[in-house]
Amino acid sequence: GNYEKGREQGMAAIIPPRDEEQMKKEKTESLATMRQAGAISVRPHILLCAVCQYGRGTRPPFAEDNLPELIELILKEPDRLITMARGADRMMCAPCPYHAPELNSCVNHKGSGGLPNQMRDLRVLLKLGLTYGATLKAGELYELIFERIPGTLEICRLDHAEPSVWWDGC
Repeated sequence: GNYEKGREQGMAAIIPPRDEEQMKKEKTESLATMRQAGAISVRPHILLCAVCQYGRGTRPPFAEDNLPELIELILKEPDRLITMARGADRMMCAPCPYHAPELNSCVNHKGSGGLPNQMRDLRVLLKLGLTYGATLKAGELYELIFERIPGTLEICRLDHAEPSVWWDGC
């Protein structure tokens, strides 16, 4: 019964929430970095997350990540360069409540220490025929994504029996 008692306490008992003022500060700083960068650093799978958010109607400002701002920038500047980043990149993930900068990862039930997200990144890279560090123009990159990835299920699905709170699908 101890596991159940611990689980009832929730993630905040194990991983304390980030300070809201710090997240706001990091949002402002990371957006400035993104807008000034020669190439925007993005972990591969969240390029799909950005499309999902946009399709759902999420528009800037958005407190928890910089994906709507990325889409807004790309729509204005399709020649902007995007580099495939390894891990939870600061330009996109800095304001996220679950971002752990010291780990370059996510630390929540969807992050599992970053393993499912790494798997999603690798699936995207494989489908696109790219590697970490590859840099493309945003418009060309999204054309490639839409051509080779018709849906998110094969990228985001986790085939398992939900062994713990650390694993869940998108």
